[in-house]
Amino acid sequence: MTRQGLTGKAAEAAVERKLLPFYSELEQLQSERADVELWQSEAEGADQRAKDLHALAQSARGRLEKFTKDQQAEWLALLDIKVKVLENPPPPMRRGAACPIGDWFREHDRWVPTLSEEVWQEIVEAEGFPDGGLLPRQAGGVAPRTVLEVFLKKALTGVSWPVLEAETGSKGLIGHWKRWKQARALGASHGDHEAL
Repeated sequence: MTRQGLTGKAAEAAVERKLLPFYSELEQLQSERADVELWQSEAEGADQRAKDLHALAQSARGRLEKFTKDQQAEWLALLDIKVKVLENPPPPMRRGAACPIGDWFREHDRWVPTLSEEVWQEIVEAEGFPDGGLLPRQAGGVAPRTVLEVFLKKALTGVSWPVLEAETGSKGLIGHWKRWKQARALGASHGDHEAL
Protein backbone atom coordinates (compact mmCIF):
# COMPACT_ATOMS: atom_id res chain seq x y z
CA MET A 1 0.00 0.00 0.00
CA THR A 2 3.02 2.25 0.24
CA ARG A 3 2.93 2.51 -3.57
CA GLN A 4 -0.48 4.12 -3.23
CA GLY A 5 0.85 6.52 -0.62
CA LEU A 6 -0.96 4.88 2.29
CA THR A 7 0.71 4.28 5.61
CA GLY A 8 -0.26 3.25 9.11
CA LYS A 9 -3.98 2.86 9.83
CA ALA A 10 -5.02 3.92 6.33
CA ALA A 11 -2.90 1.11 4.85
CA GLU A 12 -4.32 -1.40 7.33
CA ALA A 13 -7.87 -0.33 6.47
CA ALA A 14 -7.16 -0.63 2.72
CA VAL A 15 -5.71 -4.12 3.18
CA GLU A 16 -8.71 -5.11 5.31
CA ARG A 17 -11.11 -3.92 2.57
CA LYS A 18 -9.19 -5.95 -0.02
CA LEU A 19 -9.31 -9.08 2.18
CA LEU A 20 -13.00 -8.78 3.10
CA PRO A 21 -14.29 -10.82 0.09
CA PHE A 22 -11.78 -13.55 0.92
CA TYR A 23 -12.95 -13.67 4.55
CA SER A 24 -16.52 -14.02 3.34
CA GLU A 25 -15.57 -16.78 0.91
CA LEU A 26 -13.60 -18.59 3.64
CA GLU A 27 -16.60 -18.42 5.98
CA GLN A 28 -18.86 -19.86 3.23
CA LEU A 29 -16.37 -22.67 2.51
CA GLN A 30 -16.09 -23.50 6.21
CA SER A 31 -19.88 -23.67 6.45
CA GLU A 32 -20.08 -25.93 3.39
CA ARG A 33 -17.34 -28.15 4.80
CA ALA A 34 -19.28 -28.52 8.07
CA ASP A 35 -22.37 -29.50 6.04
CA VAL A 36 -20.40 -32.10 4.09
CA GLU A 37 -18.90 -33.51 7.30
CA LEU A 38 -22.40 -33.81 8.79
CA TRP A 39 -23.68 -35.53 5.63
CA GLN A 40 -20.73 -37.93 5.69
CA SER A 41 -21.41 -38.73 9.33
CA GLU A 42 -25.10 -39.34 8.58
CA ALA A 43 -24.18 -41.55 5.62
CA GLU A 44 -21.86 -43.61 7.81
CA GLY A 45 -24.66 -43.96 10.37
CA ALA A 46 -27.12 -45.04 7.66
CA ASP A 47 -24.60 -47.58 6.36
CA GLN A 48 -24.16 -49.02 9.85
CA ARG A 49 -27.94 -49.23 10.33
CA ALA A 50 -28.26 -51.07 7.01
CA LYS A 51 -25.58 -53.54 8.10
CA ASP A 52 -27.32 -54.05 11.45
CA LEU A 53 -30.67 -54.67 9.72
CA HIS A 54 -29.07 -57.13 7.32
CA ALA A 55 -27.47 -59.02 10.21
CA LEU A 56 -30.80 -59.09 12.05
CA ALA A 57 -32.58 -60.40 8.94
CA GLN A 58 -29.95 -63.10 8.48
CA SER A 59 -30.30 -64.09 12.14
CA ALA A 60 -34.09 -64.35 11.88
CA ARG A 61 -33.83 -66.28 8.63
CA GLY A 62 -31.60 -68.87 10.23
CA ARG A 63 -34.00 -69.31 13.13
CA LEU A 64 -37.10 -69.59 10.95
CA GLU A 65 -35.51 -72.36 8.90
CA LYS A 66 -35.60 -74.57 12.01
CA PHE A 67 -39.43 -74.37 12.11
CA THR A 68 -41.85 -76.30 9.95
CA LYS A 69 -43.77 -74.35 7.31
CA ASP A 70 -46.85 -74.26 9.54
CA GLN A 71 -44.81 -72.99 12.49
CA GLN A 72 -43.21 -70.36 10.26
CA ALA A 73 -46.63 -69.24 9.04
CA GLU A 74 -47.95 -69.06 12.61
CA TRP A 75 -44.92 -67.11 13.79
CA LEU A 76 -45.08 -64.68 10.89
CA ALA A 77 -48.81 -64.19 11.44
CA LEU A 78 -47.96 -62.92 14.91
CA LEU A 79 -46.07 -60.05 13.29
CA ASP A 80 -49.28 -58.78 11.73
CA ILE A 81 -50.16 -56.86 14.87
CA LYS A 82 -52.38 -53.80 14.63
CA VAL A 83 -50.97 -50.86 16.54
CA LYS A 84 -52.90 -47.77 17.52
CA VAL A 85 -50.71 -44.84 18.54
CA LEU A 86 -52.37 -43.06 21.42
CA GLU A 87 -49.89 -40.21 21.60
CA ASN A 88 -46.98 -38.92 19.61
CA PRO A 89 -43.89 -41.04 20.39
CA PRO A 90 -40.56 -39.38 21.12
CA PRO A 91 -38.10 -39.15 18.25
CA PRO A 92 -36.45 -42.53 17.69
CA MET A 93 -33.00 -43.11 19.07
CA ARG A 94 -30.64 -43.86 16.20
CA ARG A 95 -27.32 -45.55 15.98
CA GLY A 96 -24.59 -43.74 14.13
CA ALA A 97 -24.81 -40.01 13.54
CA ALA A 98 -27.20 -38.18 15.82
CA CYS A 99 -30.02 -36.16 14.30
CA PRO A 100 -29.63 -32.59 15.56
CA ILE A 101 -33.35 -31.90 15.32
CA GLY A 102 -34.39 -35.11 17.10
CA ASP A 103 -31.76 -34.30 19.71
CA TRP A 104 -33.30 -30.84 20.18
CA PHE A 105 -36.71 -32.36 20.91
CA ARG A 106 -35.18 -34.86 23.34
CA GLU A 107 -33.04 -32.23 25.09
CA HIS A 108 -36.10 -30.02 25.57
CA ASP A 109 -38.29 -32.99 26.58
CA ARG A 110 -40.81 -32.30 23.81
CA TRP A 111 -42.91 -34.45 21.54
CA VAL A 112 -42.54 -33.98 17.82
CA PRO A 113 -45.83 -32.35 16.84
CA THR A 114 -48.07 -33.32 13.96
CA LEU A 115 -48.50 -30.53 11.44
CA SER A 116 -52.22 -30.50 10.70
CA GLU A 117 -53.92 -27.85 8.56
CA GLU A 118 -55.42 -26.28 11.68
CA VAL A 119 -52.03 -26.05 13.40
CA TRP A 120 -50.43 -24.63 10.25
CA GLN A 121 -53.14 -21.93 10.01
CA GLU A 122 -52.39 -20.91 13.60
CA ILE A 123 -48.69 -20.66 12.72
CA VAL A 124 -49.46 -18.59 9.59
CA GLU A 125 -51.57 -16.18 11.64
CA ALA A 126 -48.99 -15.92 14.44
CA GLU A 127 -46.05 -15.41 12.07
CA GLY A 128 -47.92 -13.39 9.45
CA PHE A 129 -46.61 -15.46 6.54
CA PRO A 130 -47.71 -14.06 3.18
CA ASP A 131 -49.42 -16.49 0.79
CA GLY A 132 -50.20 -18.82 3.69
CA GLY A 133 -46.49 -19.68 4.03
CA LEU A 134 -46.74 -21.89 0.95
CA LEU A 135 -44.40 -19.85 -1.25
CA PRO A 136 -40.72 -19.01 -0.69
CA ARG A 137 -40.13 -15.58 0.80
CA GLN A 138 -37.25 -14.96 -1.60
CA ALA A 139 -36.20 -16.20 -5.03
CA GLY A 140 -34.59 -19.62 -4.84
CA GLY A 141 -35.70 -20.03 -1.24
CA VAL A 142 -37.88 -22.58 0.50
CA ALA A 143 -41.48 -22.03 1.61
CA PRO A 144 -41.86 -21.75 5.40
CA ARG A 145 -44.26 -24.70 5.51
CA THR A 146 -41.77 -26.89 3.63
CA VAL A 147 -39.02 -25.95 6.07
CA LEU A 148 -41.17 -26.87 9.07
CA GLU A 149 -42.32 -30.14 7.48
CA VAL A 150 -38.67 -31.03 6.81
CA PHE A 151 -37.69 -30.28 10.44
CA LEU A 152 -40.49 -32.47 11.79
CA LYS A 153 -39.77 -35.33 9.38
CA LYS A 154 -36.07 -35.26 10.27
CA ALA A 155 -36.91 -35.21 13.99
CA LEU A 156 -39.19 -38.25 13.64
CA THR A 157 -37.16 -40.33 11.19
CA GLY A 158 -33.58 -39.06 11.35
CA VAL A 159 -33.46 -39.03 7.53
CA SER A 160 -30.34 -37.33 6.17
CA TRP A 161 -30.22 -33.76 4.86
CA PRO A 162 -29.26 -34.84 1.31
CA VAL A 163 -32.28 -37.17 1.16
CA LEU A 164 -34.57 -34.39 2.38
CA GLU A 165 -33.09 -31.97 -0.15
CA ALA A 166 -33.65 -34.50 -2.94
CA GLU A 167 -37.26 -35.07 -1.81
CA THR A 168 -38.10 -31.37 -1.65
CA GLY A 169 -35.90 -30.19 -4.51
CA SER A 170 -34.50 -27.59 -2.11
CA LYS A 171 -30.92 -26.75 -1.23
CA GLY A 172 -29.75 -25.27 2.02
CA LEU A 173 -32.23 -26.95 4.37
CA ILE A 174 -29.50 -27.51 6.93
CA GLY A 175 -28.82 -23.77 6.81
CA HIS A 176 -32.43 -23.12 7.83
CA TRP A 177 -31.94 -25.46 10.80
CA LYS A 178 -28.70 -23.76 11.85
CA ARG A 179 -30.30 -20.31 11.67
CA TRP A 180 -33.37 -21.50 13.61
CA LYS A 181 -31.23 -23.12 16.31
CA GLN A 182 -29.05 -20.01 16.57
CA ALA A 183 -32.15 -17.81 16.86
CA ARG A 184 -33.53 -20.12 19.60
CA ALA A 185 -30.24 -19.95 21.49
CA LEU A 186 -30.24 -16.16 21.22
CA GLY A 187 -33.88 -16.01 22.32
CA ALA A 188 -33.17 -18.30 25.28
CA SER A 189 -30.30 -16.08 26.39
CA HIS A 190 -32.72 -13.11 26.33
CA GLY A 191 -35.38 -15.01 28.30
CA ASP A 192 -37.67 -15.81 25.36
CA HIS A 193 -39.57 -19.08 25.38
CA GLU A 194 -38.49 -21.76 22.95
CA ALA A 195 -41.21 -23.01 20.67
CA LEU A 196 -41.43 -24.75 17.36
